[in-house]
Amino acid sequence: MVTAALLACLAAAHSQPQRPMDAIELKDGTRLEGRLVFEDERLLILRSGEAERELRTEDVAYVRSVPRNLSAALDLYLREPPLHDWQWLGLSWFCESRGLTGEAEVCALGALLKNPASSVAHRLLHHEPSPSGWQFRQGDRWLPFVIDAERRRWSDAWELDTTHYALRTNLPLETAVRTALELELFYRSFMSQFGTPLKLHEILAPLTFQMHADRASFPEIASGRGSYFDREQRRVLINTQGGLVRSLLFHEATHQLLAGLATSLPAWVDEGLSEYCSSLWASEAVRGRQFPNAILKYHFATVAKAEKPYSLEKLLAMSSGDFIASKNAELKYAQAYSLVYFCLHGEDGVYRNGFFHFLRGLSRGKTKASDLLDALDVSEPKLMNGWLAYAAQRSSA
Repeated sequence: MVTAALLACLAAAHSQPQRPMDAIELKDGTRLEGRLVFEDERLLILRSGEAERELRTEDVAYVRSVPRNLSAALDLYLREPPLHDWQWLGLSWFCESRGLTGEAEVCALGALLKNPASSVAHRLLHHEPSPSGWQFRQGDRWLPFVIDAERRRWSDAWELDTTHYALRTNLPLETAVRTALELELFYRSFMSQFGTPLKLHEILAPLTFQMHADRASFPEIASGRGSYFDREQRRVLINTQGGLVRSLLFHEATHQLLAGLATSLPAWVDEGLSEYCSSLWASEAVRGRQFPNAILKYHFATVAKAEKPYSLEKLLAMSSGDFIASKNAELKYAQAYSLVYFCLHGEDGVYRNGFFHFLRGLSRGKTKASDLLDALDVSEPKLMNGWLAYAAQRSSA
């Protein structure tokens, strides 16, 4: 009876659209629907069609939104990581009941990893039983559902769609499931740290993310990079032939999120922030939390020992191509990372608000890369000296 009741709940919930409308009820009884694209302690922004409406938090009585529901689901995943099929199914039901259809299906796949015969998980995924086993529909054909122990062909790659990501990979299903949820955790972490100060709006179009098991299916580019963010198509491509490197994965994922901040970010900001975020996710145990020791110490050491570090003027003028070039690449990334870190945390955070003001100006197209000093209210010699001294300090801490 429990199984039948769960199936009934899942079937009813699955009739909801993949991303339901958010709802806000004001204290005067007014009910509004749309997409909640921004929320902080003072303000909510609701988008309906092309129009956006700002609402004061003090006027709001009730909010039902995808971002809030997703955050609650991720909290459950972190609080009690599923070890059994019934735990995955419970999390799947939670997601379905809150309109998180993509996450519900990812969790159903997690249940099948623990119990490939779970009829509840198969039904949730719209699989059909047959004399030879469960089948899934691909176009107008029904094919056997198989959980491969190893990599599969790219033409048969797993496709996992969550609230913010469209993940495709031919890595084992367990890696696909974990990565899909890790990307959503990463998105939440990024927005929690930078969303409010930078006034970042919720991303409504899925972010394309591809993880290739080897070079056979990986689209090579002229620079020969093993993984990269394709700016034209706004997609991340990861080649895991030599192993899955978490820091690299989240470095490229940061590029993808930053692309929505401004049409053209200075390269040192783009690379520095991407290194900054990847350091918070290099260890699976960190999970993007504010972790005081989650720093890339070797970057600070590289800057501290450099005989001729790039001048501030030179660094600020570098292009993305300059960072891709092999000459002194290590120093370029180290200086970009350490400058971003210094702007956020150096000298007791005195430059933090100015740095965010600078980034907000970039997003509105009202600030140039050369406006950094004005935004931080500091002279070039003072910033340069303070930054290099800070790098030396952190390299030996």
